[in-house]
Amino acid sequence: MLVLAAAQIEQLAGNATLRGLRPMLQDLPDVDWIAHALNDAALGAMQRAAPCFDALVRSEHLAALETFVRRHPDLRVVVDHLAKPRPDRSDFNRWRDGLARPAQSDRVHCKLSG
Repeated sequence: MLVLAAAQIEQLAGNATLRGLRPMLQDLPDVDWIAHALNDAALGAMQRAAPCFDALVRSEHLAALETFVRRHPDLRVVVDHLAKPRPDRSDFNRWRDGLARPAQSDRVHCKLSG
């Protein structure tokens, strides 16, 4: 399946209007999915195809995102919506610490919207 994903991403690379790709990581049951080495072929294709990886994540995904950023140091990553910290601040420490580590890379940025 991931080989198929890599081929589909390579096809997208021919589209000059492609600016980034956003897998819906926040909806996956495995919060560590992005960190699995099995995804490297598809993510390598993504790195070649798009200038930006849009990380739609929550605080529980940030540790895996840190692993992902270390594994793909040349990929520009935009953390959407500041990783959606909970309004009640119940995840504040995990969110703050989890966002600080990937932010040490000059290829990681945050997007705040809404």
